[in-house]
Amino acid sequence: MIRSARAAGRGLWAFGAFLWDFVVGDDWTAAIGVTALLVLARLTRAWWVLPPAVLAILALTLVRARRAAARTGRPVQGGPSPH
Repeated sequence: MIRSARAAGRGLWAFGAFLWDFVVGDDWTAAIGVTALLVLARLTRAWWVLPPAVLAILALTLVRARRAAARTGRPVQGGPSPH
């Protein structure tokens, strides 16, 4: 009984770690922004705000990644090399 409870706890922890990495990933500000948008859309019933706002968040994260890449001299991960 204790052994299965421990295994279930490890499985739950592993799933939580996966979910955190999947949702938050490399940019926690985008995750918070999208979460805030979802809450705002739910409270105000303004679902039509979501698509342009998510596109704006995506554009901001891309601009931040490009600036960081230019500052460090390394290409954006998964992107083309500037050379």
